[in-house]
Amino acid sequence: RGEVARDVLSRHGFHEAYGYAMIERGEDDRYIEDDLAAPTELTHPIVETMAVLRRSILPGLVRALDLNERRGSRDIRLFEVGRVFHPGDDKFPEEPLRAGLVWSGKARPAHWSEDVREVCWYDVAGLVEAVISQATPGAEVIRQAGAPGAFHPGLSAHWTLDGRTVAWAGALHPELSADRVQPAWLAEIDLDRLPSGAAAVPSYRPLPNLGAVERDIAVVLPADRSWREVADSLAEVPAPVPARIDAVDRYEGQPLPPGSAAVTVRIRLQPDRTSLTEETIEAYRQSLVERLTGVLGLEIRG
Repeated sequence: RGEVARDVLSRHGFHEAYGYAMIERGEDDRYIEDDLAAPTELTHPIVETMAVLRRSILPGLVRALDLNERRGSRDIRLFEVGRVFHPGDDKFPEEPLRAGLVWSGKARPAHWSEDVREVCWYDVAGLVEAVISQATPGAEVIRQAGAPGAFHPGLSAHWTLDGRTVAWAGALHPELSADRVQPAWLAEIDLDRLPSGAAAVPSYRPLPNLGAVERDIAVVLPADRSWREVADSLAEVPAPVPARIDAVDRYEGQPLPPGSAAVTVRIRLQPDRTSLTEETIEAYRQSLVERLTGVLGLEIRG
């Protein structure tokens, strides 16, 4: 899993960094989960400012980010794969394998084919999910809001698998980035919490002989309903051919109630050998509408 993470991050233009396992007391307090014990103290530290073992891989990467920015770099992509040290029941700490990254500046290298764009939340979240999907093919992780205290409370999330947090990502908290010239984004993945298994290997799949069919449904989501809940429920409706359901547009504002959003749901049906009739397509679309209005109790926009 460590090599898979290295491969994915390197292919996305990140450079590997190597940080010290020893850090200053309190340096990683805002980067860790709330239930972790105090760090492991070193009996004979090499210097006074490196007195404990790290519990997160991110403090060293943030220091490396600061160093690069002070030297004039503006487009920074760094990652590290290494061990952290969590005090356990034994006299020796546990040593989970983590992958961490920091990202600042452009989302992609400048190119004539597109405008220059700064890195944003979706870039970081997509990269985390790319690492997870390559390391554990088929694993169903759930993304939810919230992350440790070093992350921006409104621009962060964590991923869970079987009830355990396996990754967290987001922007650096404003209190830690007040003196920065540009936003910094970071993420950490606990590779040891991911199930072991063979890495994903690209495989050949023949192209379909027929074109896809798309239909849209506009649905109103109240503030207390999530898109994941809607998508999971719609996926249970039997489809005549392989189907893909995505949210392709989102609108907030008048005349919708405060906190609600109008989401455009796009259904893509991909026949392979037999063309679909309009009656079959409409029957499937109508079954989705009935699921939205009946089981989920949502409003369809005309």
